[in-house]
Amino acid sequence: MSYSQMVEWLLIRRAHEVGELVPNLPKFAEVQARRRAPPYEGGYVHPPIEGIHEGIAVFDFQALYPSIVITHNVSPETVDCLCCPEPEKRPNAVPGSEHFFCARHRGFVTSVIEG
Repeated sequence: MSYSQMVEWLLIRRAHEVGELVPNLPKFAEVQARRRAPPYEGGYVHPPIEGIHEGIAVFDFQALYPSIVITHNVSPETVDCLCCPEPEKRPNAVPGSEHFFCARHRGFVTSVIEG
């Protein structure tokens, strides 16, 4: 099983345990439409410099994703919530966007990752 399949399985299992509904996977046509959509700018990737280097520390940024999800309460139902309408109450604002994540109520994905 791939990592994404394991995570999906865990989320579906937890959703069943707490009575959450799991949305259906998108149809083939929807997946194709998403692939044709214009790309969005992702994170910065520093190009590697060839050669032998000393004093290198390796940072596993992939392992930071769960920490980011927990810190910013990233979950579908926490996007642009109605309980945090004032900009000063939006500590989880998405940079370069008008969107934000709820600061008052933990999301389902966040709670599963926190364990």
